[in-house]
Amino acid sequence: MSDLEARGTDLGESLAEGDAKTMGQDAINDQIGKNSLFPSLTLKKRVIGFAILACVGIICGLLSSSVLITSLTSAFKFAIPFTISTICLVVSTFFFVGPMSQIKTMFHKTRWITSLVLLIAFGMTLISGLFIQEGWMVLIFVVIEIGAFIWYTLSYIPYARTTIINFVKRGCKKS
Repeated sequence: MSDLEARGTDLGESLAEGDAKTMGQDAINDQIGKNSLFPSLTLKKRVIGFAILACVGIICGLLSSSVLITSLTSAFKFAIPFTISTICLVVSTFFFVGPMSQIKTMFHKTRWITSLVLLIAFGMTLISGLFIQEGWMVLIFVVIEIGAFIWYTLSYIPYARTTIINFVKRGCKKS
């Protein structure tokens, strides 16, 4: 009996015993655990880690927005929390796929340009906010960063970018 047939038999026996839910959970944990940042964590703990880091990112984003509203002259006070926010949102996925898998997918043929633009925007937002301290430059790089982040995120949703492109094309034809 081949290994595949043996697994199928094991699956059939497990289903008969009512262990499908447990097996499914174990299979998910095994698959995610191999590549994740913390392979020993359960799926539930990975989701919690992801949620915490994503919330930190969202909070940093909100703080940066409040700084922007209260002090338009202080570019670096906006640039740092905003870029940390976006980085936290990207890094939060390490709990599921791990840093090396994330880097590999970032530079996949369908999203390497977007990833490169996003990474350059991270750096330029920080440089323009921390060292150059020109509000207009920070604003330009933040807009690029937001656009690149949205486009990067859409690249993980099947047909999302194609749908957006087609929508914009139709809207331009009507104008």
